[in-house]
Amino acid sequence: MNNICRNKDGKIKFHSHCMMCMNCTLNCPKDAIKMGLFNSWRVNKPYNFNEIEKITLKEPIINESTKGFFKCYIKTYEQIKARHKELFGE
Repeated sequence: MNNICRNKDGKIKFHSHCMMCMNCTLNCPKDAIKMGLFNSWRVNKPYNFNEIEKITLKEPIINESTKGFFKCYIKTYEQIKARHKELFGE
């Protein structure tokens, strides 16, 4: 998302393009970005996509009955799913 960059002074700057994918914290080579309780998910190496592709999830992942923190992502999830269907026909 190009959310993290350096400003003219060389300082790190975060934009507002974050989609909460946590790619930055999960793959930071210096462990410089912390995400609180998600730190235990840190891998600092490539994901094994062959294993990930074997995982079957029940659809929809986030829906109107979702409770708590993730409820705020219902609209975003629907937009991503529609975009995926448009691009890949799935």
